Amino acid sequence: MTKLWLYMTSLLKYFIVILIVNGIMLYFFLNIVTIIIAGLLFLGMFGAAWTDMKERYDKKQKKKELRFAQRETANFAAAARHELEGFEQALSLTMREMRAHSIL
Repeated sequence: MTKLWLYMTSLLKYFIVILIVNGIMLYFFLNIVTIIIAGLLFLGMFGAAWTDMKERYDKKQKKKELRFAQRETANFAAAARHELEGFEQALSLTMREMRAHSIL
């Protein structure tokens, strides 16, 4: 659905632009060459919309992967902090016990 939506919005954007450009071109220069150019622009609209959709979808996917990687990094950092806190607690407990038995 996302790819279809991106393609349709890109196609609509290019259709509006080409409609305006072709309208101006055909109004001022009405001949066979202009009609051929207008037809080629119309056909090129589909390829341009496809390329635009792929670029936008790739950006969206990269953002999603980046968010996932950031979440994983945050989870890893939290786990490392938790483990470090546990190590510090064990170390302080060991030092306290050693002081209590006057080993240190």
